[in-house]
Amino acid sequence: MAKIRVGVIGLGIICHTHIKGILASQDAELVAISDVREEALKAIGDQYGVPETHRFSSFVELLRSEEVDAVTICTPNDTHYDIVRNAIKYKKPFALEKPVTLNYKEAEELCKMADEAGVANMVCFSYRYKAAARFARWLVQSGALGKLYHVYGQYLQAWAISEDVPLLWRFSKKVSGSGALGDLGSHMIDLARFVVGEFDSVCGQTGTFITKRKLPGSETYGTVDVDDYCNFMAELEGGIPAMFAIARYAFGRGNYQRLEIYGEKGGLVYSLEDEDTLEVCIGDVYGRAHDFHRIPIPNEFKKDQMQAFFDILLGKADNLSATIHDGLANQKILDAILESFEGRKWLSIKEV
Repeated sequence: MAKIRVGVIGLGIICHTHIKGILASQDAELVAISDVREEALKAIGDQYGVPETHRFSSFVELLRSEEVDAVTICTPNDTHYDIVRNAIKYKKPFALEKPVTLNYKEAEELCKMADEAGVANMVCFSYRYKAAARFARWLVQSGALGKLYHVYGQYLQAWAISEDVPLLWRFSKKVSGSGALGDLGSHMIDLARFVVGEFDSVCGQTGTFITKRKLPGSETYGTVDVDDYCNFMAELEGGIPAMFAIARYAFGRGNYQRLEIYGEKGGLVYSLEDEDTLEVCIGDVYGRAHDFHRIPIPNEFKKDQMQAFFDILLGKADNLSATIHDGLANQKILDAILESFEGRKWLSIKEV
């Protein structure tokens, strides 16, 4: 069978993850790239051997190409709406970086358009492809933990703690929609939905520590108008209480992600730093001994993100990947958390 010819739109850091996944697949090949920066087109094009004729400064031109079967979208958040709208217009299946858009209204429009056009899609909530997370989901859904009582989540990084970090696009509401919440919190929200279940209500708190940063390559200061941290409580379906802590100012943390789930028959701890691991304490014997022990992850739970996208296009999906519907649900929760903080109240997701 002919390989799926893939174009990559947006050549920032995350594009390398997508490209490596494309190159590692037997079902796909990299045929085109697009970015508004000529230097990025040259550097990435040369690195991965993309012909100059298939390096596009306009993403629309890439989408129009009859030599491109599908695309991955690795651009900043404020560009997602326009790019996805055009991908749907030109009938190009797409894998989109999170969050889907800047707000629920835009995400809802894209979701409706994709459904009506029948364009296959995937949202890159990458932690769905951690084997330990998939194993945790299986343990919860199998009933091994019994009735669930508590969910605690953390996603902590430290990269923004220095005042020397310039005013990157992630510090601008106009470009990113929100700060740590949308960047890191969206992952934790999806992880909780993936492993445990839906959100019913939320109550959030956000804040900004450094409100002025230098513009890139300049001595002029601009305003940071997004959150540096977000703490929020939630009630998940079935009345399960949950608490989450999200921060870019957690000193010493690189990419610290942790999800703890406790039920009547057991508990588990999923954690991620250099590798994803799972600790469990299930059954009365281990419970009485307070013994959480790390367990190996069965091979059946291992899955590559980009291969999952190609499997969708080939009709071999395992139905565990996020689609634009999951992105829409995620965006609704993000909006609800921000609105709840503004109103200093609990907010039902249905009210957003």
